[in-house]
Amino acid sequence: MSFYEYLLQHITFPFSALYTEEIGPLEIAEFEVYCIRLDQEMKVDEYYGILVECKVGRKKVILPLAGINLDEGHKNFKWIDLYQGWFWSYH
Repeated sequence: MSFYEYLLQHITFPFSALYTEEIGPLEIAEFEVYCIRLDQEMKVDEYYGILVECKVGRKKVILPLAGINLDEGHKNFKWIDLYQGWFWSYH
């Protein structure tokens, strides 16, 4: 079973989260996103890892799951934190 398939079975969608992205040297942007589902087309990008389909306002965007941030009490925190630990350690 791939990590993608594992997360597909465990993460509950939809949910709200914060997305963090490096936009320049020592410059980070953080914005609110509404996560709809794991990306069904590309699933995994060689550089960005597992992708998630989100909405920012009315616009649909595909973002790396590695940049999604949740509070520790969120029902999906355990699964996303597990993935991010693996991704940042072995990527």
